[in-house]
Amino acid sequence: MAEESSQESAELFEIVPALTAPFDEKALAKATELIQKAQYPVVALGLTMNRCHATSELRAFIEKHQLPAVSTLMAKGHVPEEGSQFVGVVGRARSDIVAEYTKPADLIIGIGYDPVELNYEEWIGKDIPLIHIDTVPADIHADYHVASQVIGSIRDILKALGQMPKLTHRWNLRALRQHREKLFRALTPRQKGFAPHQVLLAMRDLLPPNGLLVDDVGAHTHLVGQLWNTQGPGNFLVSNGWSSMGFAIPGAIAAKLVQPNRPVVACVGDGSFLMTVGEISTAVRLRLPIVFVVLRDNFLSLIKVRQMRKHLPPHGIQLLNSHYRSSDNFFGARVIPVHHEEAFREAFKEGLEGSEPLIIEAVVDPSEYEVLI
Repeated sequence: MAEESSQESAELFEIVPALTAPFDEKALAKATELIQKAQYPVVALGLTMNRCHATSELRAFIEKHQLPAVSTLMAKGHVPEEGSQFVGVVGRARSDIVAEYTKPADLIIGIGYDPVELNYEEWIGKDIPLIHIDTVPADIHADYHVASQVIGSIRDILKALGQMPKLTHRWNLRALRQHREKLFRALTPRQKGFAPHQVLLAMRDLLPPNGLLVDDVGAHTHLVGQLWNTQGPGNFLVSNGWSSMGFAIPGAIAAKLVQPNRPVVACVGDGSFLMTVGEISTAVRLRLPIVFVVLRDNFLSLIKVRQMRKHLPPHGIQLLNSHYRSSDNFFGARVIPVHHEEAFREAFKEGLEGSEPLIIEAVVDPSEYEVLI
């Protein structure tokens, strides 16, 4: 049988939100009353924001009322991360510093919050009232205080909330700017070797604003989650919740096929790379100009840190030893090993400008993970 290609273009496909019933006006009125009375309200964003086409309404709501906001990993980008009210990502690197700022919170406004990433119970107290705004009811233990649930179209609910008079609360936004500076310093500690954070900052400096980062799972994900500025929604793909390793390489291939005019970068640890390196042959066969950045530290670093925290002897965590020698290609994709930032920048520029897949093997010192995770 002869092979035939589909005449449909992947760019024509759009995610269409599921139809939802109109929200309950009484529930909205109760939520509005609670928000107006709160002294320290905090907005918490979740991954359902990625499907509801309500970013502009959300930003208008947050900016009008000058509300601080946190997000889960997959909801990054809906609130600007610089010069805004963004506090940080819950459950990722140095989340203790994020919690320092939000500690006075007397109301959590969950918007599109899906517990598949991180349960409410893991970061809010039982005594803090929660307003849950979503397309489905909150999945939360009965011991927690759900003060109001507004279920329906998130976009319509945010439009309605936007009609509220400007709130008067007690948050110190100057302190929020200081908090962001403190968090950045904590995420970028000085160390002698080539640090993972140097790779990420160099990538962010060189990748165009419309560039798409597809991130894998591992120790580096905690750092990426907190440090990477997505510069808008839809610019960052990651497997969270079940957090399956091996996502980034096939994910980047799919992203490039769907949006061929955007720069696409995959960021993987060496453990995830070993799981899915065979997929590089697909990128080579299709001649997809994707930059695959492999953070090589020779260990399953996230497991290593967790074993250390529990004072367990290291077991099953070493991937490569001193006898390992870098290859010059994998399945026909050229490999450039780099050991310092300047070399990485040169290789990354080359990858972005090239017409073929390129693998950059960034040999990094994982020491900072011990204090960041």
